[in-house]
Amino acid sequence: MWTFRKIELGDVSEVLVYKQAMLESKSTMDGTNGLHVHSHPKTYIRLCIDNEQGKQIPSHLVKNTQFVCVDENNHIIGMCNVRHELNELLFNLAGHIGYSVHPSYRRQGVATFMLSEALTYCDELELKDVLVSCLESNIASKKTILKCGGIYEKTIDYGQDQVERYWFKRGE
Repeated sequence: MWTFRKIELGDVSEVLVYKQAMLESKSTMDGTNGLHVHSHPKTYIRLCIDNEQGKQIPSHLVKNTQFVCVDENNHIIGMCNVRHELNELLFNLAGHIGYSVHPSYRRQGVATFMLSEALTYCDELELKDVLVSCLESNIASKKTILKCGGIYEKTIDYGQDQVERYWFKRGE
């Protein structure tokens, strides 16, 4: 059905299709490692691969792994980013895992599948406590987090938005 795997150089055309679909639907590109600011998908993918290896990471970011969720035809239907550690910004706002789903594949369980797979990867990284957050208004993401076992901690103010923080206790 679906495959959750690390992004590859062969994903160039599919990354373009995904980005375009997200732009056309005015969707946020959470969990894409800044795809929205990159105009060249091959350079973007190389950057993602370098980030996982700890190379060329800007001082405000951390080592991370970029995943894609693909269907049986290798079309990207979702993207997910796992941060190997938290800096101050990630701790206070974004958390260890971010994800987004292609507009045509929403409400089909893709986000739940990706979050579950990302949490398994966090186990491989030996992360004991995994933070995932979402905007209070993002009911779909909140349901995904709860379905995967997230434990609500608190809601914080972020500009005009409210961000809900959830923890996943791993390895206990």
